[in-house]
Amino acid sequence: MPFAAVQRPSLGLGLLSAALTRAGMENEVRYVNLEFAERVGLGRYKLIDLTRNDDLVGEWIFAPAAFRDQTPAAPDFWECVDLEPARIRFPDRQAIVDTFHKLREEAKVWIEEVAHSLLQPAPPRVLGASSMFQQHCASLAVLRRVKELAPQVVTVLGGANCESDMGRATFEAFEWLDAVVCGEADDCIVEVMQGLLNPSEAVFPPGVLRRDRTPNPVAQRDLIRDLDPLPVPDFASYFQALENSRLATFVEPGLVAETSRGCWWGQKHHCTFCGLNASGMTFRVKSPQRIQSELQELSQRHQVFQFEFTDNILAMERFRDLLPDLADGPYTLFAEVKANLKREHMRALAQAGVRWIQPGLENLNDDVLRLMDKGTTTAVNLQLLKWAREFGIFVSWNFLVGFPGEKDEWYRDITRWLPLVSHLQPPQGVFKMRFDRYSPYHYASDRYGVKLQLHPSYRQVYPVSEELLADLAYFHMPAGQPWDPALNDPATLGEGLAALSKMVTRWGPAFWKSLPEILSVSDNGERLHILDTRAVALQRRHVLTGDERRLYLACETARTDKAACQEVGLDLERGQEILIRLSQQRLMLALADGRYLSLAVAGDLPRLLRPEEFPGGSCRVQPALA
Repeated sequence: MPFAAVQRPSLGLGLLSAALTRAGMENEVRYVNLEFAERVGLGRYKLIDLTRNDDLVGEWIFAPAAFRDQTPAAPDFWECVDLEPARIRFPDRQAIVDTFHKLREEAKVWIEEVAHSLLQPAPPRVLGASSMFQQHCASLAVLRRVKELAPQVVTVLGGANCESDMGRATFEAFEWLDAVVCGEADDCIVEVMQGLLNPSEAVFPPGVLRRDRTPNPVAQRDLIRDLDPLPVPDFASYFQALENSRLATFVEPGLVAETSRGCWWGQKHHCTFCGLNASGMTFRVKSPQRIQSELQELSQRHQVFQFEFTDNILAMERFRDLLPDLADGPYTLFAEVKANLKREHMRALAQAGVRWIQPGLENLNDDVLRLMDKGTTTAVNLQLLKWAREFGIFVSWNFLVGFPGEKDEWYRDITRWLPLVSHLQPPQGVFKMRFDRYSPYHYASDRYGVKLQLHPSYRQVYPVSEELLADLAYFHMPAGQPWDPALNDPATLGEGLAALSKMVTRWGPAFWKSLPEILSVSDNGERLHILDTRAVALQRRHVLTGDERRLYLACETARTDKAACQEVGLDLERGQEILIRLSQQRLMLALADGRYLSLAVAGDLPRLLRPEEFPGGSCRVQPALA
């Protein structure tokens, strides 16, 4: 459903379709997101990418189609929506608003058309939609209209927006839904469909809400424990739809695959702001043999060799039992990883074709990282950025700020040394963190001294009671805080953050220019040759020999002065003198935790993928106005 990305298939629908087919149940997957994008134009479809998820602009667009005359009037909606990200590209705010209003009108017409088309040549017995993030109102609108046109069709909704309380609230609020499936359904979809088709004999698993049954008080089913028996996802419908679409010329499709579910770090330490896993935190992995066979089957079937791994975090055993077997293979891969990887881990990723990672760096201050319970440090994050540049791996990361308990002076401290790492990949920007459902900040808010309210955007979209809204809402904000887009600007949080935000804004364009800043090092066994073209460079070339060379190499991984001197067998006083001098030359960073980190990137610098070359697929069309 809109506004799902058009450049990749749905893993969830692919798995469900394959499971039904394996059981001999006829089914069809419709990628109506492609149809809507083709109707309104891919540029206008992608305009939603320039808005914040918690402002619910995508839901606002489809709200009248779903709720008709009950749609909240919301006269002040656009005064409260943060359009600053869009205004970087399109300065005319009113032109942006006008485009979204046109999309809203077109959505109503399109829902009518697609509902009729779904009933041709004959109505399906069951019609389901999968909803995550900004797909809820579009799904509700289609299912409502189909139910009106063909009351005999059983309507079902599932997906991440139907987890737990959110699913129960959706079921109670919208009576045209015959069933809502809460949680993973891969291994029960056949049982669910059989029950919907033969309700008198049905025995539904937990987490399936039905109009003719007593609601499950938990609204959550058990997790799938063994992933290997699941079928290989069926993406044929996506590629057929893309081939038949005028969008095909502008879309470079990617494939999606999973090697695990849940989060092994979250099982130990749930990051305070993360709400991604709901009740599915338990970490479960596929066998390496199954992963390899799935990659091979999907890539050969569709002749696409770039994959986005959908895992929350790559299992550490994959460095031993999977990546070596993928080395020098045909794949270009994206993976989410833990930040505290070693240099040999980064090399293994690159050799296996992992050209893009999301390591969850989030910040460059140890105190803030402790507030997040991230299990990483400034030193670890900088090491990863350095090794990623060495091995040609793109790093996706956001600089998150605004955590309860943080101090503005911490960000002022960062600005004093941040120019030293201008040769490493910058964050996509500085962003205020969100308070999401299922995060510790939400379910244990008292522990962190925060009181939350649902994001006010929900009242502008959904015509339901406050009680149901409270369960429906995924996005939250501090109680008593007005819905003011200006508050999303990190500069409002303090002078230190304002200075940091300006610095990061300059960092990005400088890094991606045709001649970026360089701090590189090569070692011939006797001398280290360092090239430094950074704006902060004191001289362009350095040559380190003897004790200087040995200490610089020892601090390739951040070390205290004592540990570094022990590594190379050097007197502490002499070593401290050298470390201080190298720091003064801006070749090394003296960290707040007492460690020293050599900053130069080893060897020649491989080409990085460009932001528009994401392994999970890309579009050759930029967001556009009407």
